[in-house]
Amino acid sequence: MKYVSLSRVRHALLYADTPPKLTAASMAVGVALAFSPFPGVHLVAAFLLSKIFRLNPVVVLIGSMIHNPWTMLPIHAFGLMVGDLMLYGHLESVELFRAFPWDELGVATVFKLSFWSQNGDVFLEMLRPFFIGSFAVSAILGLFAYRLTLKFVKYAKPALIRAAKLKKNKARSQA
Repeated sequence: MKYVSLSRVRHALLYADTPPKLTAASMAVGVALAFSPFPGVHLVAAFLLSKIFRLNPVVVLIGSMIHNPWTMLPIHAFGLMVGDLMLYGHLESVELFRAFPWDELGVATVFKLSFWSQNGDVFLEMLRPFFIGSFAVSAILGLFAYRLTLKFVKYAKPALIRAAKLKKNKARSQA
């Protein structure tokens, strides 16, 4: 089974058949989607946005893969904390998150009106900081990913081409 590693990401970025700015924009969109407050739809959004804006779909998908089952909880908890700090100056929703009866939430109770009439207010109070914080983190990290990817592709790709030419010339001289 193949897995995503940094060397595979580097390979995808360096061998992308798009200009450096488009490759960087593709990565930025993928990273922004990974930190967006819409879990579960980021893969579909990655493909749709890559088609709509003619981005590199492989690079967008690689960027969005930051959001996965192992990173989902830390990503969304971080968005909630950033939203709390932006709105209130302290971590108010974290206490609400701890107080929410997550152990009672299940397939049977998610559709019960009695559960949401008792706990809906607490849940709704967490949504505003979650969305605001997640959008802020998404925008900042998307911009950071653009700058970092652009620098990497602009400087590493020419070095890769030079190394390939040297290797080719060396093979010719030995033959």
